[in-house]
Amino acid sequence: KFKIELNPGTHILVFSYVGYQTLRDTINVKPGNNINLSVAMASDAQMLDDVVITGEVRKDTESSLLRQQMNSAVITQSIGAQEMGRKGISNAAVAITKVTGIAKQEGTTGVFVRGLGDRYNNTLLNGLPLPSNEPTSKNISLDLFGTDVIQSIGISKIYTADGYGDVGGATVNIVSKEHVGSPDLNIEIGGGLNTNAFRSDFKKADNWKRFGFYNIKTPTTLQEYTFGSRWSPKTVSNPFNYNFAVSGGRSFSVGDVGRISLFATASHTSDYTYRSGAEKIVGNRQDLVNTDFFNIQKFGFKTNTTGMLNLAYRVDSKNLIKLNSIFINGSSSTVSEYDLVNANQPQQFKRQTLTEQNKLFLNQLLGEHQMNERLDLNWGASYGIVNADMPDRITNTFSEDNVAGYIFSTGDVNANNRYFQYITEKEWAGRVALNYKVLKNAD
Repeated sequence: KFKIELNPGTHILVFSYVGYQTLRDTINVKPGNNINLSVAMASDAQMLDDVVITGEVRKDTESSLLRQQMNSAVITQSIGAQEMGRKGISNAAVAITKVTGIAKQEGTTGVFVRGLGDRYNNTLLNGLPLPSNEPTSKNISLDLFGTDVIQSIGISKIYTADGYGDVGGATVNIVSKEHVGSPDLNIEIGGGLNTNAFRSDFKKADNWKRFGFYNIKTPTTLQEYTFGSRWSPKTVSNPFNYNFAVSGGRSFSVGDVGRISLFATASHTSDYTYRSGAEKIVGNRQDLVNTDFFNIQKFGFKTNTTGMLNLAYRVDSKNLIKLNSIFINGSSSTVSEYDLVNANQPQQFKRQTLTEQNKLFLNQLLGEHQMNERLDLNWGASYGIVNADMPDRITNTFSEDNVAGYIFSTGDVNANNRYFQYITEKEWAGRVALNYKVLKNAD
């Protein structure tokens, strides 16, 4: 029952309700009159389309990772992209130090799990092994992985059936980032200034490119003493740190139930450092004890360039295939200058220029299949190439002459030398896991 006031004149009343046919009635309203209507509405039986609600689960949030840990059959600690962003974490090496029992020593690339170092740990990407970027290390340097390519990091400190047996500390599994939700594009630009390194005489290796790629050529013959770059470093005036990153993703529907998700990212960071101080030599020779020390200057420049493409094809609710490609280039240039101070000897000057470039190019193909309510199949295959290069390492030693100034002190190979090192490692890897729920109704 309801009441409505209308102005005099002719009006059309429309009666509608869910499940009934719409009814229209024309009435003529006169001033001061009341009109009473009793309307009977006929039912409207129609077949409605099904409403299907679809959703994508975010796997990088703290709540999502906690649910995974609760339902996991093994003890695993995880840290996701959401927590890393909240804590201002820049790379994987810093991220895993937030886990209890894991520490990282300053100046080293590896991490320590309950006091166990590199040889006792293992590093995986999406469950597949990662080749090391350093010839003397078992694991790849985790600081090469910036947070822009990480969805989450899982750390397992126990032996599991699907893990490797040569682990006494922990297995670190980096899960690459995937796109979920609406299309997005993120652009980040940043800068910084190291007041110690911001100077007019900052030194870098010759032929060092801005984005961390080298243009150094080794001598083609020993008959001529020629090199593609100078022995002495070049000077940069007042350098500053900078970084930028671009990332974005989008999803596309394929057929009635299929869906393709695309995520790509590219980033670059640079860092200038300068340190000065003194270093003393203590040895068995009596003339070295308490007499020789060096005044040292160290000019350091590091870069990290990262690119990743992640393509996921959701065939249906039970089958998923993913393609993941990642490229990382980490490089460094260190120029160290030593002034020997000894009242009993002519003053010496020593300079060492060390350039390094580590590149990783990795491709992975992954699959997840739910065979039935109790049987799951997960598989993966990868091919990776690592280039651990030292394109140019230079050592020069000079002695001070009262007339000629600084001159070559000796032609000994330990005092004056130049080394070139190139190492390439190729690695195939694969894994297949068949998971069966023994109890039908168990989680």
